[in-house]
Amino acid sequence: MPIPRRHLRLDDEPMNSALALLRRDLEVPSGFEPNVSRAAQTATDRFATSRTDATDLPLVAIDPPGARDLDQAFALVRSNAGWVLHYAIADVAAFIVPGDVIDLESRRRGSTLYLPDHKAPLHPRELSEGAASLLPGAARPAVWWKLTFDVEGGLVNTEVRRATVRVRVATSYEVITTILADHDGATNHEATNHEATNHEAASAEGVGVSAQSIDLQDPGSDALGPAAKRGIDLVEVATSLRDFGSLRLSIQADRGGVSLQLPEQDVQVDASGNVQLLATPSLPAEEWNAQMSLATGMAAAALMLTSKTGLLRTLPSAEPEILAELRRASEALGHRWPPDDDAAAGGPNHVYGQWVRSLDPSTPVGAALMLSATKGLRGSGYAAFHGEPPELTTHAAVAAPYAHVTAPLRRLGDRYATEMALAAYEHRPVPAWVLDQLDDLPQILNDANRRAASVDRAVIDLLEAAELASQIGAEFSAVVLSHGRDGLRVQVTDPPVIADAIGEANDGDTVRVRLSDADPMKRLTRFKVVPQPAD
Repeated sequence: MPIPRRHLRLDDEPMNSALALLRRDLEVPSGFEPNVSRAAQTATDRFATSRTDATDLPLVAIDPPGARDLDQAFALVRSNAGWVLHYAIADVAAFIVPGDVIDLESRRRGSTLYLPDHKAPLHPRELSEGAASLLPGAARPAVWWKLTFDVEGGLVNTEVRRATVRVRVATSYEVITTILADHDGATNHEATNHEATNHEAASAEGVGVSAQSIDLQDPGSDALGPAAKRGIDLVEVATSLRDFGSLRLSIQADRGGVSLQLPEQDVQVDASGNVQLLATPSLPAEEWNAQMSLATGMAAAALMLTSKTGLLRTLPSAEPEILAELRRASEALGHRWPPDDDAAAGGPNHVYGQWVRSLDPSTPVGAALMLSATKGLRGSGYAAFHGEPPELTTHAAVAAPYAHVTAPLRRLGDRYATEMALAAYEHRPVPAWVLDQLDDLPQILNDANRRAASVDRAVIDLLEAAELASQIGAEFSAVVLSHGRDGLRVQVTDPPVIADAIGEANDGDTVRVRLSDADPMKRLTRFKVVPQPAD
């Protein structure tokens, strides 16, 4: 019989105390000083007079439900010649005067931090969820990337400029997934027609979308109706995203790129303050959406390398010793490693990517090997240069030069990288305020990434312990993911917990574990493997 899940609430005193301790321990900012908030309230677009009017673009944003800090919106146009991606990115730099209090505070923070009871944004909410956010319906300053691809998905032309845009619809990955499931499940002729322009036509096609759009669309309505009223055919948006994203994923695989589908844990907080820890497998729509950001980041990197000034996101290829270790682990668990002739054709990293794509994280062996596969993607960082490019210019997971430019509301470096890409495209000098900070940025960004990762892990550890605190001595089914100095790392399915365990077992084994410790204040959960009687 499954053990009942504990009901967690943000307003419970134990949860409040544990979260307060976490914020103190990890020095999570609680808010902004009054002078920073005032500066954000009065900030205006510094480039208002030099923007291209692109408000006619049929832009759509895809974000988690309820999100208001919208960095990106897109319009995909397909033709016999290939694809055109219009990608609008929030122009945060337009509202920040170099050296002002907002700028200084954002450099101190480095990135947005997320907790169940609040987030510590990189910029004041007046900007990140207001004037600088690509909220639907309002004209907003943006950096407009126009990327042209041939029929095989290869990039053939890059344009980038400052523009004014108006996002028409903001929706979620779940809505896109539901639209495609309904559309692909339809069998009549009308259901395969992608040319619906209003809700009545969409209903006639049999696309009965039950998922709700995010809070910026008409409440109580399905996704298609509000979108159609704004001139957006979400069926066409969803199918174009799938087709383009799938094409680019195939190209990434051919390059030798790697995408890990790790066992994920997510935190869900409803409007009443109830908190739940969930296992959240990545939706295909998220991967397709990521391909637009990756394509833009690769285009930005190419511009910066040509101009010899830039900020690249880098990752070295896996060391031969690591690949040999992963191969031994894979073969020991009965999972085939790609043959050696594949390595000769595409190189060791190409084989590593093939192997990762062959893993099924929903199986015990696949989950264990997927966690081990992270060893091949260690050493990520940033390379800043003004003159000759650095020795390492590529990102092994992307299998190409790459730069962060698509999330400036949440990541500090994107603001600087975007300015360098714009300068390169316009054949003009990089602004002095960018060059003044360029050498310091890699350290600032690496520190911010480590801090964000620590906060994310601490939140999960806290919620795991809080959910299990009343069940000391209970037994659970688990999968052994790995071995470490402190024992085993196991994954419990229900509730979705990944924690340490003491005992004897092999990677990939399904075992019974007994909960021995669960302390939310210490953010600690520990199990013991229950010995099984011999057959």
